[in-house]
Amino acid sequence: MFRDCDEQQRFRGGYLWLLDRDRTNVQSLSFQHKTVLKQLDSGKVRTPEEAAKVTTGDKLRLGGLLATERPIVVSLIRVAVDCSGFASQGDLVWIVHIEQLGGGVSQEAWINARNGAVRWMLPLEKGMVEGE
Repeated sequence: MFRDCDEQQRFRGGYLWLLDRDRTNVQSLSFQHKTVLKQLDSGKVRTPEEAAKVTTGDKLRLGGLLATERPIVVSLIRVAVDCSGFASQGDLVWIVHIEQLGGGVSQEAWINARNGAVRWMLPLEKGMVEGE
């Protein structure tokens, strides 16, 4: 079982729960959580809405978004390793699903909150992976 609320919430969207907090009263937050909020404030993609917009724009650029698809931000995580051309260790990454109406996920995008870089993790259509 989970030891505390923060640990339980971590498995339900990473740091997304932090965005629901009153940003004017962060005194009760841990140093780690305050750091997450500061990183978001200084990044290129600061909110779930911006992450969904970046995902939609990239999907349209790479071939289109079906009328039956929509972006759903499901998580905000911290990357533990360097990912060449995408993220550095410690960067925050939005995870966005392309969800079919009626359920089901057809694609997943990772958006770097600091620099706005996008990586597709579930490329189901040709052309969704760079170089194809």
